Amino acid sequence: MSALLSEIVSVNKVLTLGLLLVFLGMIIIVTGTLLLALKVSKGEARVEGGGIVFIGPIPIVWGTSKNITQVMLILALAVSILLLILYVFMGREVPKTPMG
Repeated sequence: MSALLSEIVSVNKVLTLGLLLVFLGMIIIVTGTLLLALKVSKGEARVEGGGIVFIGPIPIVWGTSKNITQVMLILALAVSILLLILYVFMGREVPKTPMG
């Protein structure tokens, strides 16, 4: 019974951490958007944007300028490499220890 309880507590900690990270991400996005809006309204900043969409392993990249498009390409390459590494390591089975 104690193994089940420790499993539940472990899952609860991971879920709490995940929710906190999502909340932190939302705060960062809202803060960044407000700061950018203030700078643009004062004429101090120029807005550029871009994006990446993955359809399977193929990234589709776009941007409002050549510079942003290059940044998105580099980011897409980094994410593709990370996903490939995760794919390779997630396919391996973790050996069980003699203790548990």
